[in-house]
Amino acid sequence: MGDALDPYQPPASPHPEASTDPSVAYLAHRAGPGRRFVNFFVDYIGSIVMSVVLVGIVETASPGFVDSMSDMAANLIILFGMSAYYILFEGLFGRTPGKWITGTKVISNDGGVLTIKQVVARTASRFVPFEPFSLFSAQGLWHDRWASATVVRVRGV
Repeated sequence: MGDALDPYQPPASPHPEASTDPSVAYLAHRAGPGRRFVNFFVDYIGSIVMSVVLVGIVETASPGFVDSMSDMAANLIILFGMSAYYILFEGLFGRTPGKWITGTKVISNDGGVLTIKQVVARTASRFVPFEPFSLFSAQGLWHDRWASATVVRVRGV
């Protein structure tokens, strides 16, 4: 009786190459370059809108401030608005509006929720010149690699 199979054990996969490790199961559902491009496009527009709203708030609080500020100050407000967009959405929801539209979500490479350190690293990495072109890299986008994160499909899986 000692060699009898436990009837409560889950069945083994008929595919020996299939991983039963839940920490890597998400790898089969990585978002492809098409979805990632749509994410980029929608989120770029969304981050600009966030920046414009921020400028509007500053102008409302201090009329004439926008007309008197330097190009450097304007660029800093835009940088802050774009950063706030990604930090707020990815930090709170693990998704930006672009990811909601494409049915994707950003997760840590271990399959868990992103830490605030990873969210900030992803956001800062987006401002590296030519970072969007890393979409065509075999290793993936820099802001994913440098933050130990990946974008996976959550809809249509």
